[in-house]
Amino acid sequence: MARDLATPALQTKLQTLVAGGGLFVEVVGIDLAASKQDLTTWVTNYKLTITSVRDPNGAWPQSQRVFMTREWSFIVDLATMKIVSEYFGSHGGGQPSTDALNHALDDVIARL
Repeated sequence: MARDLATPALQTKLQTLVAGGGLFVEVVGIDLAASKQDLTTWVTNYKLTITSVRDPNGAWPQSQRVFMTREWSFIVDLATMKIVSEYFGSHGGGQPSTDALNHALDDVIARL
């Protein structure tokens, strides 16, 4: 997903989302525990302009229990903190995940 988020087209969508008052948070290390260095490398390699987080040391698989697996996008209404939409790509990433991410971003932008 990070490679997709680093593309100009998705960066434009993310800027629109943020300008409209939306938030985008990525959880790194759903399938495997991620160290602080893993997170830093992930963000640095892809020059991500989003909030990326990981489970605290010793807390993995806390995020996995909440989010199930990678490649999910959840749209949360910040006023109610309720999930209003869910999008799943593919466990293998690739085009299905890119499509799901695009749909999720379009959904959020339309709700702003």
